[in-house]
Amino acid sequence: MAKKGDKFASYSKEFKLKAVKMYLEEGFSMECIARELDLKDRSYLRRWLQNYKEFGKSGLEDRRGKTKSPHRGRPKKDPDSMEEKLLRLQCENDYLKALLQLTEEKVKKKRSG
Repeated sequence: MAKKGDKFASYSKEFKLKAVKMYLEEGFSMECIARELDLKDRSYLRRWLQNYKEFGKSGLEDRRGKTKSPHRGRPKKDPDSMEEKLLRLQCENDYLKALLQLTEEKVKKKRSG
């Protein structure tokens, strides 16, 4: 389990491919590869093998920080665009006008009735 302040190892795509090929083509054991390539844990190799089998070479690329979502990163304090703000204010204005009109009608009914 990682602790605060721990540094995570980062390995290149070529390094990962070398490790995967050592296992698949040359028949080395996971422990031997981990020792030979100075990996912290053989679980790295297990994950690389799984990704390689599922996605091929592209599965070995580092995908951290490469989200395709438009909502990536820290949310803005004021996420609305100027158009969205204008629309929201117009809706608020229309709502308040309708509310004022209803209250005025109620007052008129009380006075007359």
